[in-house]
Amino acid sequence: MEIKISLICLAIYVIVNWDGMVFHWVNRYLYHIPEFMQKPLCKCLVCMSSVWTCVYYYWHGLTIDGLIESILIVAGINTIFAIILENFTDGI
Repeated sequence: MEIKISLICLAIYVIVNWDGMVFHWVNRYLYHIPEFMQKPLCKCLVCMSSVWTCVYYYWHGLTIDGLIESILIVAGINTIFAIILENFTDGI
């Protein structure tokens, strides 16, 4: 489940932040909200783990028993993805 959430975060990150992607236009509107809200929504892969894991749990009607553990696992996976993206895309 955590890898699925991580891949969802990665997809959201890419389609919003990379030039030419379908939701890149969203960036124009993100500058109107504070950075501490931008990062967990779509600007920082590691930060995104908290919000999108909670959304996934809520959407699928899961109990919050393992929520903190899942957030940490997703954050770890997203950290690996962030390092890979930084090294292979020159920090896009």
